[in-house]
Amino acid sequence: MSDDSFPENTPDIEEILFDLYSNLPEFEVWLDEKQKLSKSIIGCHLQNAEEYFDYIANEHQIVFHQSTEFIVKWFVYSEYLRTTDTSEQEREILLSSLHLLNEFFKLKGSGIEADWFSRVIEDDEYYQSRLSSYGAMEKLNEQEWKNAFDIWCVELNEMLDSKCLMIPNYIGDGMTWGNTMGWREKTLMDEANRMWQNMRTEMIELGMSFEEMRPRLEGAFTRWLAEPQEKLDGLSPSQTVGLERMEREEQEGGEQPEPDFEEDEWER
Repeated sequence: MSDDSFPENTPDIEEILFDLYSNLPEFEVWLDEKQKLSKSIIGCHLQNAEEYFDYIANEHQIVFHQSTEFIVKWFVYSEYLRTTDTSEQEREILLSSLHLLNEFFKLKGSGIEADWFSRVIEDDEYYQSRLSSYGAMEKLNEQEWKNAFDIWCVELNEMLDSKCLMIPNYIGDGMTWGNTMGWREKTLMDEANRMWQNMRTEMIELGMSFEEMRPRLEGAFTRWLAEPQEKLDGLSPSQTVGLERMEREEQEGGEQPEPDFEEDEWER
């Protein structure tokens, strides 16, 4: 498989970031003039907006209104807490920041109207429990921290899976999604997740329960894994992942190569 054969029409992350960040000056004025907030609080909201913009642009190549329930929940309950160098005050008001950001984008005709967004924003109790339990790990020794972190990650994964927000981990031929990935595997995982979330949204709109939609989602995912695709030179996604792993191992003389992407306890 040639290096430039896949993917097609890759979004330009720099353009997405420019589009997102261009809203910040107007957002700042709106927070000041319409919301009557102090300069220090406005600064916190702007920082949180930047963190979310960076996340959706770099990790998902989308603009604000394209955010899915999975993307927002993963950011709020995991990504933001683990990876951002934000202050205690900024973390305390994250949900308020996202609420205000959405209200601002609604005025521009590009906000999130779905009910799930309001439910996430209103569930401050769960967010605060995630924030508190993650902060408490700072006092632990290395082994205790690892054990507590594993539990913290599993708890979130189980919550997301209970709502059919998690794509399956097993991808065929004895493989699971890797903790480190080549660019093809990372791109295919992102594609699988988009397909899963879109189908889930459609099923919710049809009034299906999570129990009803789960086997249909898993069936579609299994078929996608096994179906040959022209853009993959006639290989299936599962075969493509296996081939890429073999190629990377051969390039490193049988040793594990440096990853193109490293996953951080993500949606599995």
